[in-house]
Amino acid sequence: MKTRQLLNSTLLLCFFLSLQYANAQQSGKIKMWYNKTASVWNEALPIGNGRLAAMTFGGPVSEKIQLNEATFWSGGPSRNDNPNALGALPTIRQLIFNGAYSSAESMINQNVTAKQLHGSKYQPIGNLILSFQGHSSYTDYYRELDLEKAVFTTTYKVADVT
Repeated sequence: MKTRQLLNSTLLLCFFLSLQYANAQQSGKIKMWYNKTASVWNEALPIGNGRLAAMTFGGPVSEKIQLNEATFWSGGPSRNDNPNALGALPTIRQLIFNGAYSSAESMINQNVTAKQLHGSKYQPIGNLILSFQGHSSYTDYYRELDLEKAVFTTTYKVADVT
């Protein structure tokens, strides 16, 4: 009996926690935020529209913005598709609907994955460096990427100015 009560209590707690999560999602607080600058590319935050893009590092003293444009990539012209993909798609869908995930994955690897090249990589066009003199003694650092609004923000305080 106690095991059942514990299970019911746990399920009830999970339900209430999921309501809080759903409420947070609906209130538009889908953000990535950090309390320090990005020191390597993987820590920078991406911005862009799919054709023009940049990685923002959020440096108060020296902001690095790594620029990219959709036509600037490694390699030469190539086909990154598989001509068999469209014909295999109905069978793959049926395998997934039937729960045959392993068979669907094998079929995807054979018929959807590119035959010649598995994609070229976008390459940075260059770095835009913005220097801010007198900002070396900053405090209250915060940077965020609001995923709902697509806005990158860096805030910090130098002396009494935010």
